[in-house]
Amino acid sequence: MDSMSISHRQNGDWLITLLAAQRQLYSEAKRWRMVRQWSAVSVAVAGIAIGTAWPQALSVVGPIGALLAVAERVLAMMENSCVSRAANIQEQFDSDVLQIPWNRIVAGKKLEPEAVNEARSRFKGDTRILYDWYTSTGSLPRPIDVLVCQRTNLVWDSRLRKAYAGLLIAFLVALVLSVFIIGMVRGLTIWQFILMYLPSIAPVIALSDDVVKHFRQGNRQHQLKADIEEIWERGLEDPSQVSMADIRTIQDCVYRSRCESPPVPDWFYWRRRTKYESDASVGTQRLVEEFNQARQQASPPSGAP
Repeated sequence: MDSMSISHRQNGDWLITLLAAQRQLYSEAKRWRMVRQWSAVSVAVAGIAIGTAWPQALSVVGPIGALLAVAERVLAMMENSCVSRAANIQEQFDSDVLQIPWNRIVAGKKLEPEAVNEARSRFKGDTRILYDWYTSTGSLPRPIDVLVCQRTNLVWDSRLRKAYAGLLIAFLVALVLSVFIIGMVRGLTIWQFILMYLPSIAPVIALSDDVVKHFRQGNRQHQLKADIEEIWERGLEDPSQVSMADIRTIQDCVYRSRCESPPVPDWFYWRRRTKYESDASVGTQRLVEEFNQARQQASPPSGAP
């Protein structure tokens, strides 16, 4: 266990390599997801367009939508592989930076350094954005500082997922309404309507599944945040009441969430990154102040017997 703070430890060369590798793998997972989603959406839009202009050609579009649903499963496997490796690497980063023992039962074996470096070599972004991953926790004692970093992780991810899920819901409503309205306006037969709607099934199912998963993870994170806050209250009264077992249990939940959650597109992440970083900084600073005030109140006044 070294004496360096989280703020200094997180910017080591190997740790930046881990961050670059996990970001690359997450980006690759997002590309596979983008291919899945946009292929499905393209066929759905084609079905609507053909149903509007050439209803007699719908018999060709329907089977294409069915085949796309099968291809979507194959692409999902490739995406999940990237997510799994990225989560493993990010867990290595957290374990090293936050000085948390590795839990092989939950996270399995660490991804080999060679595999990490291979993913890092594909990263073409600016590594400067990877520095200071966690907001400074000031002089907070261990493991209170780790608890604050874990809370920051949860709050950030939960906000991002809920915002993106809202966008997906808006798109799904627009897509379904478009199919029904066009079908009614064109006076399509039941069979023609089914054929026009069939290509939309794949994106509707995929996006609906994403919405459910994002909200499910958001609810889990909300509960985990409540657990962290309960531990935090204990820590305010007596820091020794916060154990590394508490920290490891929380980290296990964070890791599972990363493995099970669908990735959020990079463009959506970057649109909110600056705002969320600012909010995280304010939130962390407020917690530091709250802890220091609690310790001052718990300390006997100067000169007291």
